[in-house]
Amino acid sequence: MTTLFVGIAVSCSVASTGRAAEESSVRRVAITFDDLPGAALTQDQRCDATKLLSVSTRILAPFLNNGWPTTAFVTEGRLCDELDDAALAAVLEKWIDAGAELGNHTYSHRDLNNQSVQEYTDDIIRGETALRRVLGARGKTLRYFRYPLLHAGDEPEKKRSVASFLKERGYSNGLVTMDNQEFVYAEVYARALGRGDEAMMSRVVDGYLLYLEESVAYYENLSMERFGRDIPHVLLLHVTALNADHIDKVLSLLQDRGYAFESLESVLGDEVYEQDDVYVGPVGLSWIHRWFEDGVIESKNEPRESDEIRELFRTYPAKK
Repeated sequence: MTTLFVGIAVSCSVASTGRAAEESSVRRVAITFDDLPGAALTQDQRCDATKLLSVSTRILAPFLNNGWPTTAFVTEGRLCDELDDAALAAVLEKWIDAGAELGNHTYSHRDLNNQSVQEYTDDIIRGETALRRVLGARGKTLRYFRYPLLHAGDEPEKKRSVASFLKERGYSNGLVTMDNQEFVYAEVYARALGRGDEAMMSRVVDGYLLYLEESVAYYENLSMERFGRDIPHVLLLHVTALNADHIDKVLSLLQDRGYAFESLESVLGDEVYEQDDVYVGPVGLSWIHRWFEDGVIESKNEPRESDEIRELFRTYPAKK
């Protein structure tokens, strides 16, 4: 079947770095998911407690079955208004039962660029409510925070103030080296799922996997260019219907490229992450881009979603 969403053609450099387990040592990556309890879901999945829990169950299955670690960043405000605290707690407990780490992603996915320090930090605290309760009941602590949109401060004082606040509350930055446009594919997939459009779902999946491999290869090459080695990576994904249905394919793609799955703590223990993030600005850069002389310009070379999927994201309706 012809694939619709093949954006930029995979270059020779992508091919040369792909599936290279035999050419180099084992690659390392921490798989992380944003927006727990879920985003880019159908309305039924969002607002039915059983179906919402099923999304997490299916994403977690390969991690649980193989003993692989993962981390999910919670945005409590993503919970459907029709559901109660018990539904959210059940989802969080499902991840803990699978051995996953949970982090804070603010309550309402605030953009630091558009918030005062007080507004933003208040939203961080609000986002701890269920997390600290559920983690505390299991004898666990809340250790990681991830900035929504990877916006860590567009002004020096704002950046310093929020970073200081996070340190005082015991947070480490759940930074990202492999950023991507996976969410755009996930949103179109959720709309197609809600419509029962299986042909569109299949085409989105094909395009998603091709795009994701291109994105991973880009960051592998960028790591070699900036640090002279294949650093251990942190991959950003989301808790979505797309990943619930196809996470096995994503993980197989990474394994075929020579990756072993490690915890966020293990990956961030690499010496490369001892460097401070010095970038100040409005763009949500990956951690690697923050170490280029002009990371904003370099980030423009990052693979993007195809024109077709971008147009469908804009125009493809959720309902028939």
